[in-house]
Amino acid sequence: MDKQDIDFMHKELPKQFSKDEMHLRTQYTVDGKSVSEDVHNIITKNAANSENRMRQEHFFPSARLAWKACLHGLSPRRILLPSYIGYTEREGSGVLDPVTEQDLVCSFYPVGQDLLASADVIANCLAREPDIGVVLLIHYFGWPGGDVSAIRSVCDQVGVVLVEDCAHAFHWGQAEPNLGVIGDYAFFSIHKYLASGTGGLLRANNRHYPEAMLPREESIEHSVLTLLARAELGAIAEKRRENLAQALEGIKAVEGLRPIRKDIPQTPQSLPCWVEGEGIREKLYFRLMDRKVPTTALYYQMHNLLKREKFPESFEVSDHIINFPIHQDMTAENISMMIRETVIAMEQLRS
Repeated sequence: MDKQDIDFMHKELPKQFSKDEMHLRTQYTVDGKSVSEDVHNIITKNAANSENRMRQEHFFPSARLAWKACLHGLSPRRILLPSYIGYTEREGSGVLDPVTEQDLVCSFYPVGQDLLASADVIANCLAREPDIGVVLLIHYFGWPGGDVSAIRSVCDQVGVVLVEDCAHAFHWGQAEPNLGVIGDYAFFSIHKYLASGTGGLLRANNRHYPEAMLPREESIEHSVLTLLARAELGAIAEKRRENLAQALEGIKAVEGLRPIRKDIPQTPQSLPCWVEGEGIREKLYFRLMDRKVPTTALYYQMHNLLKREKFPESFEVSDHIINFPIHQDMTAENISMMIRETVIAMEQLRS
C-alpha cells in the first residue's frame, strides 16, 4: 500500500477550530484506488478550541442586567420569588425590575425572619401553580438562603429551573465555593464585593448557555475586569469573615440589638441585625450617621407587589433590620469604634 499523507509541516492550519472541525482528511491509494479518511486528534502548535475546558459564564455591567439576560433566555410563564424584596425611588428593585420590564408573571413564597427559604414551602407553591418555570433563591447578605440541594431536588422533580441570586454572596473565584454552583444558573455582583463601582456576571451550571442570555447592548468596563484579575479574592473573603467575627462578638454587648444570623458564611456582605422596639431602627440609623458610622437598612422599604397582610414576617424584618459594614477596608479599630458608638446610641434611645 502506497500511502501519501498530507505534509502537516508545511500546511498552515486554521487559527481556531470549532468542536466539529478538529480534524483533517488524508488521501492515499489502495490497490491503485484513491481513498480518503478523517484524521482525528490533530496535534496543533497551540490550543485551538476556544471553548475547551471553559466555564459557561459571561460578564455584564451589573448583576441586575445578568438576571435580566437570564430571564430573557429562559422566558418562563411564571417566576417564583422570595417575599423579601426591597425597592427605592433612586435604585428601583434589582430583583423585580428585570421581571416587570419583560412583562413576566411572578408569584412569591414566604421566608422566615431568618430570611431562609423552605424546600417544603417551595414544593407547595410549585404544586399550587404548575405554570411556574423558574424559582429564584436569594442568598441574603452572603448567607445561604436555604438548603440549596434540597430546593434543587424539589425543582428537579417538576422540571423547574433554579436560579441562585449571589449578588451578596461572591463565591466566584473562591477555592471551594458552596453557593452559586448548585442551581441551574447563578448571577453575581462584582461591585458589592470589590471597589469597582459596576460589574456582574451570569453563570450556567451543567447547562447550555443560550445565545439569548449573552450580553448585548452594554459590556463590562475594562477597569472592572482589571480589578477583578488583580483581586486576592480568598484574602478578601478571609478579612470579611474576620471583621464579621469581631462584630458579632461586639454586638453581644449592645442591649436591644441581635444578629439575624450568627454563623459566619464564606463571603459575608454585611452584618444584618434586628433592632428591638418600634421605630428605634430608623432613629438608630440617623444617630449613627451623625456619629460618622454609616449603616444601611436592606430593605427598609418593601416592593409594592408584596403585601404586609400576606407576608407579615418579611415586613417585620423590613421594619427592624439594620446592616453594619464588615467589608475588607474595615480595620479592627473601625469595628471597635462602630460597636462603641452603637452601644452609646442604643443606651440613649432606650433610656
